[in-house]
Amino acid sequence: MRNYVVDIRHFLQTLRINLQFKITHALSNLMAFAICTTCVHAETAPSEEVVALNNSGVKKMNSGNLKGAVRDFNEALKIQPDYSVGYRNKFITYYKMKNYKAMIDDFEALQETSYFEPNSVYLSQIGDAYVHQGLTRQKAGDLPGALENFDKANMYAPGTAEFLHYRGVAKKAVGDIQGANEDFEMEKQSESIKSRVRR
Repeated sequence: MRNYVVDIRHFLQTLRINLQFKITHALSNLMAFAICTTCVHAETAPSEEVVALNNSGVKKMNSGNLKGAVRDFNEALKIQPDYSVGYRNKFITYYKMKNYKAMIDDFEALQETSYFEPNSVYLSQIGDAYVHQGLTRQKAGDLPGALENFDKANMYAPGTAEFLHYRGVAKKAVGDIQGANEDFEMEKQSESIKSRVRR
């Protein structure tokens, strides 16, 4: 005889995870919008010197002179602290250098200013930087610190299967089996969405 109680429990659990997946996306998007709307500062047009420094930085970045590129972007940002292109290019350069700590430090400092505007161009890379820092902490045995990084990765790049997977593994390691299973289920849903989009 079929156990309908088990079926109902499974259905409710699946429904709750689906709702959590959608709510997580919605809250992350709302948070980004809320942060963005607090940035009332209008970016001024860059001067010729700022543009020249940025262009020099981009050339150095593309030629492999990454430290030189960071210096140029920093100089441009000293002259014009609200130059969003300079921040974006510096983040990308740090990402290429695999200097995830510097990338995160700059990103978190930027959030404390009136110049911060979430930009999808670099948010996925910011999420990836948090994951790399989380993995470093995990290897060092700092699971709470790793979970904090994985949470931030999922906040800035919600629904990323890889980020959900790493957070699920960390949750499982600290004994949060339910939380781990929920992340693994959301990971499956994210992969399912990707496969449907690719068709």
